Amino acid sequence: PSVPEIVELMEFYAVPPDCALLAKLVQLGYSKEALGLWETFKNAKCLKRESPEALQKLEQVCEAAGLSDMGTAVWEAWRSDNSSEYARLSACLKLEGPAKAQELWTELAPSDFSDVRLYDLGIRIFAAVDDVQFEGG
Repeated sequence: PSVPEIVELMEFYAVPPDCALLAKLVQLGYSKEALGLWETFKNAKCLKRESPEALQKLEQVCEAAGLSDMGTAVWEAWRSDNSSEYARLSACLKLEGPAKAQELWTELAPSDFSDVRLYDLGIRIFAAVDDVQFEGG
């Protein structure tokens, strides 16, 4: 079967895509099919288990293909699908910048650093805020 036929089957059988598949479709020139799958499944919480790194790669591929709106929409959907501190902070840093992420960090006051990614993310947020303040002042 062709790529468009496979995409049709995915839609028919309600098989949501992951970031890697969407990125590959865009890279191979099947942007229309990637957008169709995204539109079909964007409310299905299919991105909940994706990592920020996978989202970043998809966003970069989308931007290179002139689909920056899709890249931003993916981050926004991921943030709304996830309630974890890590997901909320990662998306905030990406979508709203380090100052807003620092405000959210203060609001959430994370204390469980058993997930090392959360600790590393905090360091990145505060370092980015310090860099911006240093450059500006």
